[in-house]
Amino acid sequence: MGKPENKISPAEILGEFESLSIKEQEEILELAVQGVNLKLIYKRMEEDPQGQEAVNALRRLGANTVISILDFIPGVGLLASGSADALKIKWLRKILNLGLKHLKVQVEDLTPDVSKKIAYLTELLEIPFFGTAPTHFVETTIQTARDIPRFKRGLKAYKRLKEEERKKYEKFGPVIREAKNKFK
Repeated sequence: MGKPENKISPAEILGEFESLSIKEQEEILELAVQGVNLKLIYKRMEEDPQGQEAVNALRRLGANTVISILDFIPGVGLLASGSADALKIKWLRKILNLGLKHLKVQVEDLTPDVSKKIAYLTELLEIPFFGTAPTHFVETTIQTARDIPRFKRGLKAYKRLKEEERKKYEKFGPVIREAKNKFK
């Protein structure tokens, strides 16, 4: 029985490993030790433009869902929904972000695809209902509908990144683990 033709030797793999950047080497070492994990893929999603867009859309969906639920509570909902609408004002966001800079937190418009006109008109609907109408669901629904294509692109990015991590793991994992076991 001969050696398989497409088999790459450990020396070739290690030579390729050494030619990578320090950051790539660290990622591969982490991958070799932990295997393909969601934390690593999530980190890569944050760096990928489509992944980042999807992650931001998911964060918005979460925040808007909470606000829509709070909007069923008289007074509390009006405050939450009104605060979300206030974030549509660019200069207000800048001031808030300056104040939160030391916490490394940044506030964003939770409904960037919803016009100010729609946001403020839905808040006006609260007046005849004395602040009891759950109007934020209108903005949440519009924003979610606009975010659906972002979710789909993000899912494709996730699948692509997961496959890339799996391939790296298959390629470098065994060699690194073998070397690790020799130095124990």
